[in-house]
Parts: sequence; structure tokens; C-alpha cells
Amino acid sequence: MIQSAQKHARTPLKSEGHLMPKEVLDLDLMLLIERHFYKVITSVLLCWILGAAYYFFSPNQYESTAEILLEPKYQGAATGSFDSSSTINRTLSDDSMASHLVMIQSSRLINEAIERSGLGEMPSLRDSMSSKHRSPAEYIQDHLTVTRGGSGAGKKANTLKLKFVHSNAEDAKLLLAAILKRFQDFVAEKFVDDKERLMATINQAQSLNQQELNEANAKYRKFRQEVPILWNGRDSTNVPRMLYEEIQNELNALQLKRTEIESRLKVVDSQLERINTEEVADPKKKGVCDIQRMALIDADSAERVNILLQVFAGDAQTAEFQSAQPLRMSAAQTEAAGLLESKQRLQKLLIQYGPQHPEVESLQAQIREMDKFVTDKYEQTSVSPDDSIIEPKTLIESYVRLLRNDLIDIEGKQKELTTQGEKAEQEARALVNYELEGEILRDHVDDLHSLFDATVDKLRDINLAAGYGGLINETLEYAENGKKVWPKLSVIMALSTLLGLCIGGGVSVLYELQNGKLRTAQEIERLASQPVLGQVPSLSCLSNSKYLKLVRESGSEIDRSICTNYDSLSQEAEVFRGLRTVLFFKLAELKTKTFAVTSANAGDGKSTVCGNIAVSIAQSGRKVLVIECDLRKPAVAGLFASENVPGLSEVLSRTARIEDAINGCEVDNLDILSAGDMRTNPAELLASPEFKELVAKVETHYDFVILDCPPVLAVADPCIVAAAAGAMVVVVKLNQFSRVELRRTMEMLNEVQASVVGIVVNNSALEDEGLPGKQNSYMVGYGYGPAGSKAAGYYRSVVSSGNHPTANGSGVAKRL
Repeated sequence: MIQSAQKHARTPLKSEGHLMPKEVLDLDLMLLIERHFYKVITSVLLCWILGAAYYFFSPNQYESTAEILLEPKYQGAATGSFDSSSTINRTLSDDSMASHLVMIQSSRLINEAIERSGLGEMPSLRDSMSSKHRSPAEYIQDHLTVTRGGSGAGKKANTLKLKFVHSNAEDAKLLLAAILKRFQDFVAEKFVDDKERLMATINQAQSLNQQELNEANAKYRKFRQEVPILWNGRDSTNVPRMLYEEIQNELNALQLKRTEIESRLKVVDSQLERINTEEVADPKKKGVCDIQRMALIDADSAERVNILLQVFAGDAQTAEFQSAQPLRMSAAQTEAAGLLESKQRLQKLLIQYGPQHPEVESLQAQIREMDKFVTDKYEQTSVSPDDSIIEPKTLIESYVRLLRNDLIDIEGKQKELTTQGEKAEQEARALVNYELEGEILRDHVDDLHSLFDATVDKLRDINLAAGYGGLINETLEYAENGKKVWPKLSVIMALSTLLGLCIGGGVSVLYELQNGKLRTAQEIERLASQPVLGQVPSLSCLSNSKYLKLVRESGSEIDRSICTNYDSLSQEAEVFRGLRTVLFFKLAELKTKTFAVTSANAGDGKSTVCGNIAVSIAQSGRKVLVIECDLRKPAVAGLFASENVPGLSEVLSRTARIEDAINGCEVDNLDILSAGDMRTNPAELLASPEFKELVAKVETHYDFVILDCPPVLAVADPCIVAAAAGAMVVVVKLNQFSRVELRRTMEMLNEVQASVVGIVVNNSALEDEGLPGKQNSYMVGYGYGPAGSKAAGYYRSVVSSGNHPTANGSGVAKRL
């Protein structure tokens, strides 16, 4: 913290003469105008005089105006389409209006207007031209204004408003009328020329287009005759491409069927492996496993498997065998049907619940009983062993071989179709180039036909609309004698007033910035961003003969600037009592008993303010200790006629005890700890831990501890002391303190995080510079105003009444 504070103390300040934007923002505009009122008024009066002279000696200027309508003629009349609601062709585009606006102000058109009207030698025109005008056309261009449209709803109307300002009213009318007439003639001539050039160009284009169309038709006809493509009117037929599309569709169907069979084979293989494993593990489940094998045959293949069954069944399944034993088969079929139904149900339950489920186990027991019963009846219902009955295993194997044969068949078909598709694709691609070339030739022929038709239509429209083309350039407002537009007294005086205010205000601001002094408490409060705790008057009583006599007769050795000791009923003493009250509240909020008093520069009166505050607090019955922390130029000991040695320097360097260094004074409840001998390292002493320990120690024995610090901008000591002080008060002297110095002081204290509670304005009774006879506004009213204010009669100063005060007795020094 010591290094930081020392660095800030050595930072050079900007010159008060520099114009800084932040300084301008700190100025109170109303107060500035009030302070420099006569400067501003003088500037305005001078500008009024100059404005009046300009009004009387400036040549008169006259303005002539005219207005013209520009609108395309309605060509629908030529073709018989009288749709009055259609306005598409009745409005000029913004680009066209801009072109006409530039055209009417061009040097060529203005020169032609002057030559054709014979106005080139007009006396007023020659006299008005200045040295910068090389020709009359340049002068007219400078004074001619052309705008489009009117105002309000007619802002974008197809009209041109012309304004020409000249020194002669009649000549202004003549010149503007000549320009307007030449522009109208130019527009009419331009339409005739454009029509003739357009017709010639269109006729030439029509001939060329006819020739190109004939050549394109012949080329397209020859192409269709030679290419190997079938034609159906304007469209071509690519037979290989159609065949290729059919083959691709069939390949996609085969691939889908192949994928389906492969998926079915995977399912059958996995299920057969599981069924075989279960049968090996439990031979009794052979019947169930046979049913599961049969269930693997899908519905689509069942018919083909049935054919295989009839082929391999033999005589046992013939009609003669079945008719021989109807009674035996009837009972056996019923029992077999019940057994088959139970096994099918078991299969579903196994899939749904698993083999360990109670219902599954119960059903398995029933199936075993039924299977045993059917086995006992087997001889009655079955055929002889010689009869050929196909086993489920054999049947499912046949089913699998059937699926694999299907895959082999599909693969063969795919190979054959792929070969055919590649051949068809090659043939189709060979014909695509012919198709594309044919489309290009056909589109070219169509484009030429469209162009030819458009050319014919355009020629017909031009011939029909020959009398309806061009622009309507009617004059809506003819040029008249010019009206006086300059000079105008009201405008000149308004501008003069504004200029005078700007000049006067600028001079006032420059003066304030160059001077740089603080004149009011309001300025200080706004610039420092801190409240003003109190305003100490100039203590003019110190030079009063009665006051000086009072000091001499009191026999006190305390300095006469401590007015609160000699005349406690005066207005000046009341100021310090008010400041004392404010400090009580501020310190109570911060919960501290120690505060420091400092200023920016030497001579601001901070020691005098500090001494009077200390006496005022002591007079309230509080025990107060003032510690002289200005170890370079101490003043407190001299103010209270206290011994300087031993002092703070000896206590911090441990050459004296604090009890021996504290001295009493004539004021009751007030003790002084002077600076002591001058040392070469005051900043290091104040930054030492001993200083903080000292402050903490004395706080336990005193109600308030006041630290009198050196100036902030002079040395780094105040920023160091701020670490030990619970609060800090800054003394600012009016008409001596500059804005730059005050801002720098507050920045340095804020950077070391000092607890600044407010500002004490010193010397506030001085008259505000620039406002003779007017006191600072903070001094008016109850409290601290001059004689004759509302405060008169509230004070019984011994100086004004002639009574002598009772001298304060010399108190014995308070010892710790």
C-alpha cells in the first residue's frame, strides 16, 4: 500500500489550461450562464449588430417557381383496351424520373435554352455571375433547384418542381420559362427520334429472325429423318429404355422373393436345431417335436408339400383302404384330433410361458396319458409296417430342399435378367444423345418462332400507337415574377442570436476551464461524488479588532484561528457544532471512533478545521485525542501551544512511551499527540504495524481520535494513514482548489479504498466570482448566513456584544 500511495502522489497532474471533455461535463450550465451573463449578452448584442448590417447591405434575392407533369401517354387507346382501372403504363419509374430531373439541370439543356431565347446577354445575369462561374449555365445550375413530387399524399407524384433564385424578379421568370420550354421540346423530339430508330431496328431484327427460323426448321427435319428413334408426333420413343425398366422391375421382384426365402431358411434351420436337441434330450417328446417340425412349413408351401405327400404315401392312403375300415378310423380320428389339439396348445404355451410354467407341466401330463391311449389303439387304426408312411423329419427335409431349389432357380433367373438389362441399358444410353440433341433443336425452333411472333406484334403496336406514344409534359404552374426570399430579418436575427449564444457560451466555458477554480459547494459535491458535511466561513472575525482584543485579554496561548475556543457563541463556532453533529452520525454508521482530516494541497486550512472540530467535540463532553500525522510540516502542536517532543515519531520508533508523548491543553477533554522530531522516513513510520497498534490502543481510552494528515497530492502519507482510520474527511478551499486537483485527490483516496465520509468546504463565505454581492447559496438561511440574514439574532457573540468570554482553564494532561 505504501508503494501504491507513493506512486499516486508522484503522478503529475494535467495542466489546468488543458481542455478536457470530462471537465466540460462537470460544469453547471445554469450557474455558468449566470456567472458570465454579461459576456453572453455582449456576444448576442454584437451578433445582432452584425446581422442588422448584413440585412441592410445584402442584395435582394427573388425566387420564381414552375411545375411540370411527366406521364406516359395511354397506349391502350391504340389497341382498343380502354380499361381505366389499369395504371401500370401510366406511371414513370423512379429511374426515369431521376433521369429527367438530371436532364433538366444539365449544362447542355440550359445553354440551349439561353441561346434559343436570346437571354445570354441579360445584364442581371452577367452582373450576378461571380468569378467561380465560367458561363451563365454554371450560375443558373447553382441557383436552380428541381425536386420531384409535392407534399403529403402527392410526395411521389410524376411532377417536377422548379425553383430559380435570381437578383431580378422579372429576369428570374424569363430564365425559368426558357429552361422549361427547352425541356418540353427536348422530350418531344426525343420520342420521335426514338420511334424511328426503334422501327428500323425491329425491321432488321425481323428479317434476321425469319432467316434463322427457316434454317432451324430444315436442320430439325433432317435430324428426325436420320436418327434411329421412333417418333410419335413431337415426342420420341426409346424402346431399349422401356425394356430396361421392365427388366429392372422383374429383378427387384426376384430379389424381394429371394430375400424372403433366405430369411425363411434361417428361421427353419434354427428351429430344427432346437427341436432336434430337445428330441435327443427327451425321446418321449418325439410326437411333440414332430408337430413342431410340421408347424415350420409356411402356408404358401403347404400345397406343394401336400403334393409330395400324395406321391410318396402309397396304397395305405388310397380310397379302397380308407373305405375298408370306416368304423376303426372314426374313433381313431377323434382321439388323434384331441391329441393334436392338445399338442398345438402345448406348443403355444411353451412359446408364451416356457417349459417350467405350471400350466405347461399339467398339459404335458395330459398329453402323455392321451399319447399312451392312442398307442394302445395303434394296431386297430394304423396300417401295416409295410405301408409307406412319410415321417415328419423326412417331410421337413423335403421342405427345406424345396426352398433351396427355389433359391437356385431365382439366382439363375437373376443372372439371365441382369445380362439382358445391361444390354438394354447400353442400347438405351446410345439413343439418349439423339433424344437430347432433338430436344435442343426443337427448343431452338420454338424460341425463334416466339421471337418472330413478338417482333411482328411489336411492329403492329408501334404502327397503331404512333399517335398515342411519348410523354405528357403539361405545365401545371407557369413561371411568374420572382418573390423576395432573401434576406429575411426574422431568420437573420434568429441566427444571430444563436451564434451570439454559442460564442458567449464558448468563451465562458473556455474561461471556466482555463481558470479551473471551484466556486460553489454544489460544484464540489458533484465533482467529488461525495456529500458536503459542512461549510466553514472565511473566519473574517479573526481580523476583527474586538476579537483580537478578546484573544489578548484571555491570556490563552492557543492560536487565534481556533475560534471555537475564544467565541463559542459566534456563527463560526456554530458551523463547527453543526459539522460535529454530522460527524457523530457518520461515525456511528461506520462504527468507528477514529477519523482523519486531509486536503489536496497545503494552505487549504485542514489543520485549522481539524483543531476547531476537535475543540467543538471536546466542548460536548467527549474525550478527544488529536494525533499529528503530518511528520513533515506539523502544525497542530503550534495551534494548541503543546510540546512537540516527544511525539508520534518517538513513539513509533520506540524511543518514548505513548503515555509520555500525549500532552493536555487548555481545552478540557482534549489531548494532543504531536509529531515529534523530524524524521527521514515518515511514510515508513506511518505504515509500520506500531502505528495501527497505537491507534487501536488510544481508541480504548478516548471517545474520538482525530488524525491530522498532510495533503494528499503532496505526499503519500494520507493514503497510508487511510488504512488505520475508520473514516476520512477532505477539506476543500473555494477559489483555490482546481477541478483537476480535486478529482485526482478523490481518485487516489478511492484507489486505496479510503472510507471518505464527505467534504468540508472551507472559505465558503467568499463572494462567488462573477456574481458581485451574491453569497454562496449554501450560506443563506438559518445557520451560517451573513449579518442581516434569517440567522440574525440567534447568536450572542461576545465580539458583537462586547462581553468577554470566560477563559477556559488550563486542564491537566490526560495520561494513559
